[in-house]
Amino acid sequence: MRGDDRGRPFCLSRACRRVPRVPLCLVTRDLPAAGYGSVCLVNADSPTLPTKVLVEAVRLLREPDDRVVLGPAADGGYYLIGLKRFHRRLFEDIDWSTERVYRQTLVRAGEVGAPVASLPEWYDVDDDETLEVLAREMQLDPAATSPYRGGYPAPSTAAFLEQLAAKNGGIERLFARESSLRSPPQLAR
Repeated sequence: MRGDDRGRPFCLSRACRRVPRVPLCLVTRDLPAAGYGSVCLVNADSPTLPTKVLVEAVRLLREPDDRVVLGPAADGGYYLIGLKRFHRRLFEDIDWSTERVYRQTLVRAGEVGAPVASLPEWYDVDDDETLEVLAREMQLDPAATSPYRGGYPAPSTAAFLEQLAAKNGGIERLFARESSLRSPPQLAR
């Protein structure tokens, strides 16, 4: 899933094109207007995101006063955005699908005067390199180490990766090179 410069998500796969497209900014506007105390949007490509990170996002959103909760992704985007109030500006003039998304969102939050609470960095699976990180995290390569530990076990994702690894060396071919993702702070268990 990708987005345009107005915060409208779009998807590249044919199957996804059948799903109605709702701009992110409208979701963050409509849910609070419908009586919800906050809104939390989470990506779909971080299957091992630790549950404790989601719990922390909810805890931060339950605190009084306006705030933005952001979960920075290793690639410069974010895996989660939580809001207590609608701020259209958070989704404007963002270079979506680039390494600048998180930083630009911090700037937009400053422009609207909304304090930001940052969660621990995590990663999202966008390419071969991050698929390798996922496979290492899930220990499909027992000799490998991963900077990401303590995540949700994601049993359906693990089963899919095991099937992929069994077919024509699908996952194994990724283990031939080192990952260049920087190591995140370790999450306490």
